[in-house]
Amino acid sequence: MHPIFLQLGSLVIHTYGILVALGFLAAIILASNKAQEFQVDRDFVYDLSFWILLAVLAGARALEVITNFSYYRSEPLRILKLWEGGLSFFGGLAGGVLAGVVYVKHKKLSVWHIGDLIVPYLALGQAIGRIGCFFAGCCYGKVCNASWAVHFNHPQSLAPTGIPLHPAQIYASLADFLIFLILLNAGKKRAFSGQIFLLYFILYGAVRFIIEFYRGDNPAVWQGYTLYQIFSIVILVIAGTIYTIKWKKQKNK
Repeated sequence: MHPIFLQLGSLVIHTYGILVALGFLAAIILASNKAQEFQVDRDFVYDLSFWILLAVLAGARALEVITNFSYYRSEPLRILKLWEGGLSFFGGLAGGVLAGVVYVKHKKLSVWHIGDLIVPYLALGQAIGRIGCFFAGCCYGKVCNASWAVHFNHPQSLAPTGIPLHPAQIYASLADFLIFLILLNAGKKRAFSGQIFLLYFILYGAVRFIIEFYRGDNPAVWQGYTLYQIFSIVILVIAGTIYTIKWKKQKNK
């Protein structure tokens, strides 16, 4: 598509970086606007977001480098070029959750409660960021002969060029936006603390498992399933189990 948004001499502004930044910014602004309803201070949301952002970027890049080590070993400087694309969501999720839990515990607040506040806007930020993936060509789909197949022709695209591919990035963006809407609606009638937080992981695990069937950049590692499908199932099962336990406890009160 259009991996470069603007180029002025040696200054290159990548579309991916702009959209990922917009996704983070939208999530932070909307979560801070919701903070009062959750009886927390806006400054807490800003501070929490800062630490989560750093951990997300570090975790996302780390897992991307680990799973594509042969590529980055030949061009190690590309490890630092985050703006070009190449961030693993599951790595970022792990880093962000870890940093968030540590910071929230440090402030002596409930992880479940703060998680309910944050995750709807995390899903929205993902939806915006996935559009950046589409422009960069990363997270591309498998070969597709459907009428909605896309062709990447830009020489700096990370996707294979000149062949019809599933627009897997758009599938993911639409799914993330749908999750955002579902979580917002569910948040109006929370039955227990942590319900929205856990529901996010259940929904994301399910849709990511499905979308992986249309991805062309992640090889199968076991029985025809990709590493990220395995991650998705593990997350879905853990979140679903905790959700069921907490739901039953709430009903028995």
